[in-house]
Amino acid sequence: MKLNAEVKGDFYDILTYYVNLFSTKKIKEIDVFDFTIAYSGHSIITSADMGLSEYFDEFPDKKRGLDRVEAIYFGVKKKAEPELNFSCAISFDHISYEGSITQETMAEFIESLDKSTFRFF
Repeated sequence: MKLNAEVKGDFYDILTYYVNLFSTKKIKEIDVFDFTIAYSGHSIITSADMGLSEYFDEFPDKKRGLDRVEAIYFGVKKKAEPELNFSCAISFDHISYEGSITQETMAEFIESLDKSTFRFF
């Protein structure tokens, strides 16, 4: 799934945290500070040599290998601005997003994701 814009960086900890969270809790929607994120799916690397992956809309599963999750996909809403919503995909080295949001809002969202992992790591 390719989205409109992306922010490059090291998002390994964020990806790992949310893959484990949704694998364990199996809830569709959670609040993360000023945002509500709705789980929509994940992709798993099926062939590292060929660069192939497969999309799943169910929760990450230990049987398929949590360490093989390439990206996790969310629908996101800002609580203070319910009309503001966007889609995002979190992978190891970038976060892709689509929707009418500013770079400042995206930076705020990434900061919220990052802060939410502090107790985990």
